[in-house]
Amino acid sequence: MDGAAAEFFLRTRHIYADSDLGRLRMQRYFYAALFARMRSMTVWDIAKLLPVITSQMETDLSSTELVSVAVSMLKISSSNIMFCQIPVYMGQAISYNGNSTVVVARQETADLLNEYFRENTGPVDASQLNIAGDDGLFDLSGLTASDPSVQFMGTLNEEISNAQQTNNIDGSDTTDVYDTATPAPDDSTDGDSTDGDSTPSE
Repeated sequence: MDGAAAEFFLRTRHIYADSDLGRLRMQRYFYAALFARMRSMTVWDIAKLLPVITSQMETDLSSTELVSVAVSMLKISSSNIMFCQIPVYMGQAISYNGNSTVVVARQETADLLNEYFRENTGPVDASQLNIAGDDGLFDLSGLTASDPSVQFMGTLNEEISNAQQTNNIDGSDTTDVYDTATPAPDDSTDGDSTDGDSTPSE
């Protein structure tokens, strides 16, 4: 997949019944595949990408520190990386100045935070969340919030691998699995990979 195809895949939304939410779900496959591909890279491969990365960001970290952060990140098992989306209200019934509007669901967001992110700091009450729109500006009665759609990257990679093998998408009999829901490599390796052949995209 080249850059133009990747951009099309990542930005397309009107082909999905739920538009932006459908796009977000598909983007997860891209990120899972991207991270899996990165897990097969060496420290030198990462270093060669630095000029591209630093041209798109501002940081006070040195090149050495950036490489160190990247290498440390790649040692995290994909089974420990979670995707979730904030529950929202959306649809034609919600508009502002004629524009379709997405409103964060206050209580459902608090529930998500408390279940997955607040174990060290204690629960947060929905009333503590400063959420624009969910303050009487819109009539949300009768609307149902979207699901937080919690998934782990390791599970997505397994789905990708199984789909490739089951559907034989590209005519091959095997698939490359660069990253699975197994423990990350130790300090003696640059990355982990297994034999196979496929780079799924989003």
